Amino acid sequence: MTSYGAGLGGDVCLTHGMLLTVTEVPNPVLPAGFDIALALVPLMIMAIIIVSMVSIVRRHESLSVWESVGWTALVITVPVLGAIIWFTVGRSRHRLVTEAR
Repeated sequence: MTSYGAGLGGDVCLTHGMLLTVTEVPNPVLPAGFDIALALVPLMIMAIIIVSMVSIVRRHESLSVWESVGWTALVITVPVLGAIIWFTVGRSRHRLVTEAR
């Protein structure tokens, strides 16, 4: 592929004997949207991890040491899935144990 300057804001490219005009017009909204999304996703993941860890620590009376270590390891090694499993299975199970006492 050979590129030649067109002089009108675009390039003329010669590809396999065909001339193509390439013009680049940046989308002013798209990059900012991606930047916001790429900044929010890690922050949301960190918030989910922190909230689940605080929830595990607050239930230390109904959890044994090994259960606490296991849930903590799960949340740290598989952050989003571990937190979802904690909130759906572990938290409700240990809430029932606490209420039964």
